[in-house]
Amino acid sequence: MEILRNRTPHGMAIRALAIAALSTLLAIHTWAQSPKDDHVVALPGLSATVLYDVPSSEPLGLGIPTDMALDPLSGDLFIGQFERNILRLNPDTLQVEAIDFGTEALGFAADGTMYFGVQNFILGAWFREADIFRKFAVIPSVKGVEFAPDGRMFVAEGNFGPSGLFPDTVLEVDRGDGFFRPVWDTIAAEAQLGVGLDAMAALGIDDAGILYVTYHTGELIKQRADGSYISLNLRAGRIGGLNEGRIDFADGLMYQFDSSTGQVFAIGEDEVARLLLYSDALIGVRSSANAVTTDGRNLYVAGDFETLWRVTATDGSPLSDVITIDRGAGTVTGTITILFSDQPLADAEIRFQNGVSTVTDADGNFQVDLGAGLYEASVSKQDFISRFLNLEVLPGETTRIDLALNPGLPESLAPGLGAEVLARKSTDQFSGSSDIFMDHQGNLYSMNFASGNITKHILDPETRAHVRSYVFATGGNLFNSFIVTVDADLNVYASTGNDGVMCLPPRDTEETYILTSDPQDPTIVRDENGVNRVISLVRDVDGIAILSNGDLIFSSGSGGAPIPGLPEGTTNSLVRHRNGVETIYSRGIPAAGGQSLFQNNDILKPDAQDRLMLGMRTGDVARVDTNGVAELIWPGDGTGKPDGLGAFTGLNADVDGNLFVRGDTGDGSTSVFRMISPDGENLLTVASGMSQCFGGFAFDRGGRDVIISENELIIRIFTLDGRTIAQNLLDPPGPSVTKRGPRIRLLATPHRINPHPEL
Repeated sequence: MEILRNRTPHGMAIRALAIAALSTLLAIHTWAQSPKDDHVVALPGLSATVLYDVPSSEPLGLGIPTDMALDPLSGDLFIGQFERNILRLNPDTLQVEAIDFGTEALGFAADGTMYFGVQNFILGAWFREADIFRKFAVIPSVKGVEFAPDGRMFVAEGNFGPSGLFPDTVLEVDRGDGFFRPVWDTIAAEAQLGVGLDAMAALGIDDAGILYVTYHTGELIKQRADGSYISLNLRAGRIGGLNEGRIDFADGLMYQFDSSTGQVFAIGEDEVARLLLYSDALIGVRSSANAVTTDGRNLYVAGDFETLWRVTATDGSPLSDVITIDRGAGTVTGTITILFSDQPLADAEIRFQNGVSTVTDADGNFQVDLGAGLYEASVSKQDFISRFLNLEVLPGETTRIDLALNPGLPESLAPGLGAEVLARKSTDQFSGSSDIFMDHQGNLYSMNFASGNITKHILDPETRAHVRSYVFATGGNLFNSFIVTVDADLNVYASTGNDGVMCLPPRDTEETYILTSDPQDPTIVRDENGVNRVISLVRDVDGIAILSNGDLIFSSGSGGAPIPGLPEGTTNSLVRHRNGVETIYSRGIPAAGGQSLFQNNDILKPDAQDRLMLGMRTGDVARVDTNGVAELIWPGDGTGKPDGLGAFTGLNADVDGNLFVRGDTGDGSTSVFRMISPDGENLLTVASGMSQCFGGFAFDRGGRDVIISENELIIRIFTLDGRTIAQNLLDPPGPSVTKRGPRIRLLATPHRINPHPEL
């Protein structure tokens, strides 16, 4: 058994970009396939092989594919790569060329016309007979281009980049005049399903013309023929807090690729998911963006791992013939225990991706019969960290699962450290905690993207024990906000999804802010008294820092856009907000000049000297001085260093200026919390085996404690000897206990978790 874990002007800049007929083809080349170990676990009768694996460092290499489509006339594969190009690849000869447009989505009409998003600005088209590229419609943030069987064109408009008329909506687009109308209602889907849906990621259409949409939260939503919505095969995995899976259809099956977990599924008309293949080789390194397409006999998948895979039936038959056959039945049995104690865990739920589930008995045992094939199993219970694994059920045989659920603590700690759960979802009114900020009174604010709220956690000023929690704010697109910051006057700042920044003044009572986004203008967010709380229209803000003089600095990533006062745009910039006036603080240019260090800059924290530390999508960590000059502190790919860092690495400094980082290891094998050594050459591990690879943290008690957002928990790591965490790392009290395990991070020998010495 394998275990894994309507046209409208949008400004002169866009129109000027769009009117030119732009077509630049790079050199054409044919690449030979390089040998690579095929360790993909596939459903019996399927085979997965590497088709193309030219690294991103090459002009015709694979970087981060964001969509893929087959040309209906030539059979060539067109692979869109955001901020890079479109690769055109012949799957048989491997002849490849590049078209100099970066795109997140593309699709072909039956006559061979290709429509594609041009960066975040417009919908472009390649008219094959004239071989020209032109603007087709002003639709920003194109996330999907698909065609119904009757030839109608549909485009998914996200909310990343310049604000459009219909963010997070599917548009039916007239191929004759380019006019469009919305045919999808995200707000209605949210109300019907009771979930927050923000940041549309991809679009699909099945053989009956039914629409499907994915969101950055891992949701896959189907719009049934009666107009109702249903959620299918929710993906819980994240890379840098996102799950940007792609889908495609053929022969009555939808293919869904999740590169955060390295899995490919097929979903039929019965709305049941079937696992087709899985592998560590299919897991993205620094991004969950990926691409998938099929012609019914070949399935192509690519992601942030510089490899294009082709999946076929071993006998050459259509994929659907292999996927839908009856393989008999088998049994899955096992025992679930509690990590660190080995005690049996009763009432834990074991759920499989096809909807079958069972619970453990008083002794932690379970048994269930399943059809033979590959499965994803989740094991969960309230107040424990859920586990996910893959397994194969063979006909007439029994497959056993024995594993331990973690009550919420890191699986390994550095010597001299202890850990405890400070707050949890079941009692403290939050879910999906992604950031933590400690105000000057010593209380905590957590941003919770899953529950779409900000929770305030009151700590005892003397003992630092958790006293109580309450919801400070809810609604207002907080489902797509990952950060929270508080100033000296206790004003709370957060992003409004990708549409701007809001400020919530303190209240004398524990009354919750009830926030509502204007459905006609997402840049307006009103509280329950009708007051608009938006203070800035800077887009794609995933980091807010406050300087000692009170200035606000916003980290605006690749989704930045022109705003009033900044017609040049805020993309990949730090923006200063002072008394309502906004200026560029830094473009990420180093002292020696040259190329910007900012690549979809994200998390942002200040140090005691007002220098700004920020993380990138690439995993790079940079520091910006008070003059806006940038310096690379640690490369995300680990070049010249002992290890790399994961996408959107979280960071913060303790009171002594030691820089800590939180994310994945360079190879993505485990989620860790580490400190960069004072000489900048090493990473010292504080804790490993964390439940998520992103999130904020804050220091307490002069650096002796660190409080960490950990999805459905907030945990505290503390020292046992009264020294700071940094001192314990630099002068350890004993041998290291850090262990490294498989992807699901099961420990062979659980370590003891010590109580806080002052509680």
